[in-house]
Amino acid sequence: MNKKIHINLNETHQKELARILKAKRLEQGKNLEEVSKGICSTSYLSRLENNQVKLQEPYLKMLFEKLSIDYNDLKQTRKTNLFLDIMKKKLLKQPLAYQQTINEMIESNHYLDIEQELILLYDNINKENYEEATLVMEQLDSSSYQFSEMEKIFYMYLLTLYYYSTNQINMAYRQMKVLLNEKIDEEILYWTIFELSMCIHFLMGKYTTYIKDYMKFIKDAPVVYFSSHIILHRFKSFYLESLDNYNIGYNQMKNCYAELNMNDDKIKESYNYYLGLIYLKQNKYEEILKNLGEVSLSPRIVKLLAIALINVENTQAYHYVLKRINNFNFSKFDEIIQNLCVYVTYKINTFDNVNKVQNFLKNRVYKLLRYAFDSVLYEALIKEMLAFDIKCSKYKEGCMIMMNYLNQIEN
Repeated sequence: MNKKIHINLNETHQKELARILKAKRLEQGKNLEEVSKGICSTSYLSRLENNQVKLQEPYLKMLFEKLSIDYNDLKQTRKTNLFLDIMKKKLLKQPLAYQQTINEMIESNHYLDIEQELILLYDNINKENYEEATLVMEQLDSSSYQFSEMEKIFYMYLLTLYYYSTNQINMAYRQMKVLLNEKIDEEILYWTIFELSMCIHFLMGKYTTYIKDYMKFIKDAPVVYFSSHIILHRFKSFYLESLDNYNIGYNQMKNCYAELNMNDDKIKESYNYYLGLIYLKQNKYEEILKNLGEVSLSPRIVKLLAIALINVENTQAYHYVLKRINNFNFSKFDEIIQNLCVYVTYKINTFDNVNKVQNFLKNRVYKLLRYAFDSVLYEALIKEMLAFDIKCSKYKEGCMIMMNYLNQIEN
């Protein structure tokens, strides 16, 4: 008589195997009787799938074989958390290993549909394939998937990342507030979410919160995974230093240039952007045109150049830079910056009709801040709108704009 062998597993692993068994059965459209026939009773399989009995290896092996899944291979595959594995490879900048993991996941039958959908969503967002990411999110929302706790948190993180990456900053901020209330035990996922929250707070001008979190991040985040993120946040810290003392912040930024890997496009773009921010805060608009006018363009570099053009006279570089930014290939998620560039041209060509120019600024640019909030752009637009109100003697409207601005700063 064969002795029943109970698997010595912790409760979490047992629940995972039971969940996989049930999910795979449902994915293949098989009922309890089809899978249990010749192995066990349907009631036992039902109780096993719902974690009401201890898993027994011989039964488990045969049940998975009914689903054309090699049990031993499955156990080996599931030793590694798919989400954390793919995130680590991304953070460590291992593109070949990263892509190999995705390819193996697609070809394997050891993962659930929901796990594959989440990884594909993660991949599409990181590769800026936002149209494909939208389709995956629609699939996730329309399906009757049962999310595990880890999957729920990972999906909430991906939603936040998607909103942030597509300039839906207000949505990203609201989603992040909910996410930060979740209990996150996995270190890499915790710090990845924490770092994203820092980016959102900085973009929204919540600098007090950002500085507090920055100090925690550089002290406790695992450097092996977040070294490049720490460099990018150093640029932010130099900018914030420049708000108190321009020379200190500026010199810190310029002095760190020699240490940087300028073959890394992300670091190079970020360096140019935050250097431009330092100039912007000091109203050094011609320095922005001089230093950023020839660099590789990104939406946020274009944003700084457009703000500079609004505030300078018709200099030698003016038309060259204006032509460059208007020829930039904007995505549909860059509408506010694209309209800002259109506004610069519109302001030149329609300057004799102040009301028309002002209405374009308010309705085609400023209103978009309600979902794509950016504190740098917000301040620049407030300044431009106040200048128009003063010029047109619209003092009451100007006071209202200033009141709204002060309330935004307080919040």
